[in-house]
Amino acid sequence: MNDVLLGELNRHEADLAVDLCLDSILNGPDSKYPAIQRTKWANVDRADWVRRLASQHTHAARDTQGTLVGVGSWCEKARSTAWLDLLYVAPTCQRLGTGLMLVQAVERDARQRGMVRLQTQASLHLLPLLQRQGFCVLEHRFAGPDNDLPCAWMEKVLQGVPG
Repeated sequence: MNDVLLGELNRHEADLAVDLCLDSILNGPDSKYPAIQRTKWANVDRADWVRRLASQHTHAARDTQGTLVGVGSWCEKARSTAWLDLLYVAPTCQRLGTGLMLVQAVERDARQRGMVRLQTQASLHLLPLLQRQGFCVLEHRFAGPDNDLPCAWMEKVLQGVPG
């Protein structure tokens, strides 16, 4: 694993974080989606993604020079259910443990805030990592503007929830 430090995303970094997310979508190695689907997926409402990253519980992964190399955000979906919203790693840092660190940070944070379960809609790229971390597929779905991006609705029951 590369030397990566985790911390909170600074609100002024949210726009940069969206750039990282889009780079991950469009240029990530070993993508499970053809270029046309990645292009559709990357056609996001940028202002909405900036708002979400700035307003949610967002963890930032930075390399030793302080460059943002990954983000993982979550929010409270229901009284005791957290929603893993955005989790992206820079293409040059994928498959090196950064995504795992972000998933673990999100889980730890959600658990500390009393969440009982963590759900997400995972891309085919993220699905194997989440399954290795104990997430179960609840339903295979299609997402995107044309409803043609295969993904999975997943859930993990969090152990050791305080209270």
